[in-house]
Amino acid sequence: GEVEAVGGTRRDVTDRKASEEALREADRKKDDFIALLAHELRNPLGPLRSALQLVKHPEVDAATVSGMWDVMDRQVGNLTRLVDDLLDVARVTRGRIEMRKAVVDLAAIVRQAVKSMELIVAARAQELEVSVVPEGPLYVEADPTRMEQVFGNLLNNASKFSSERGRIWVTAELERDEGRTAADSVVVRIGAPVVIPGVS
Repeated sequence: GEVEAVGGTRRDVTDRKASEEALREADRKKDDFIALLAHELRNPLGPLRSALQLVKHPEVDAATVSGMWDVMDRQVGNLTRLVDDLLDVARVTRGRIEMRKAVVDLAAIVRQAVKSMELIVAARAQELEVSVVPEGPLYVEADPTRMEQVFGNLLNNASKFSSERGRIWVTAELERDEGRTAADSVVVRIGAPVVIPGVS
């Protein structure tokens, strides 16, 4: 009836637990990465679909068709890059999208995004106003593909959540910094009247 001895063993599972946590974190990053890319993969499809519908129309002139080929070529390039990102297993594990920065003309990127969305906006009979101040290039260091995707997505949302025959505006302007250390900024604004159901 008395305890004479107690036997036991001990094993350090710290490394195993750390490995399990690392696997869970990698899995979470992979899911986040794929969800983000899936959203981005949809962005080029709208302009592609609209351009394809337009070039098939029998009454479209040759100049418009040529412009639509340019839109489609650029959007296919964007899709190719996104698929390359998806196939980069190392980047999927890290959950990061690679930024390929270069000195680019942001005004040109804004105009490209507007051109890609023109058909979608026109289909809803909406008015699209674009203003770049000052006229000419606005150089920034950025990833041009990502920037066009951002502007295209914002324009798509502005069109989708505005009433038909509504007005959408895009402005890009250089804001001068009078200080000695800070650089000038390029500010892009995309706006539209907010439509609230039941409120006039």
